[in-house]
Amino acid sequence: QTKLKVQPILAGILTMTALYSINIMVMDDKANVSLLGVDTLFTKMKMLVGGSYYGMILGGGIVLIICILLGVFLYTKLGLSIRATGDNEDMVRSSSINVDLMKILGLAIANGLVAVSGALIAQKQSFADVSMGTGMVVIGIASLIIGEVIVDIFVKQRGIKSNILAAVLGSIIYRLIISAALSVNISATSMKLVSAIIVVIAISYPVIQSSIQSRMNQVRRQKGGISDVRN
Repeated sequence: QTKLKVQPILAGILTMTALYSINIMVMDDKANVSLLGVDTLFTKMKMLVGGSYYGMILGGGIVLIICILLGVFLYTKLGLSIRATGDNEDMVRSSSINVDLMKILGLAIANGLVAVSGALIAQKQSFADVSMGTGMVVIGIASLIIGEVIVDIFVKQRGIKSNILAAVLGSIIYRLIISAALSVNISATSMKLVSAIIVVIAISYPVIQSSIQSRMNQVRRQKGGISDVRN
């Protein structure tokens, strides 16, 4: 994307295609690897804490640490440069900042977080499958939009802290919705449909909200015009 000038979407597709083979190599040429009987962070946490909430405590602690580190980093000079690159490439380029380097660093950090997430999921489920990440991009976008909508209700002036909160909150709410669907005995074969509906609603919410707001403004203008005529 940065050096060969490949379109961003195509670059992402090509990278994901190549990584499938790399993941197979990392997993010793196996599509599925069992972690039963292997010491993981979760088994050690269970021995240390006990009870049934050890996974939540470990996951919550790791998320909190990452959020703090990410929030601090994005306020540094390098972090501000990455943020500025995302907002306006031309302005950053005119400031003699290496735009390509900022893109590479941003993608490296994002993919590093994805790797941490994948490692935690594999350890929690006691197995790793090469197709575990299928569909996660769309789910991630839906989670972000859900979080943005919720945070916008309570926070008027957005910043880095509220953006990070929106990402975490949206992910939690999405999983709660999935858990609620499972609790009402929805069949496993229907979960893909439920997930698709949630994603469509989340992604289309801004358009629906804008349409409703436009309709309400139109009704107000019509009422205002009727009142003026009567007066």
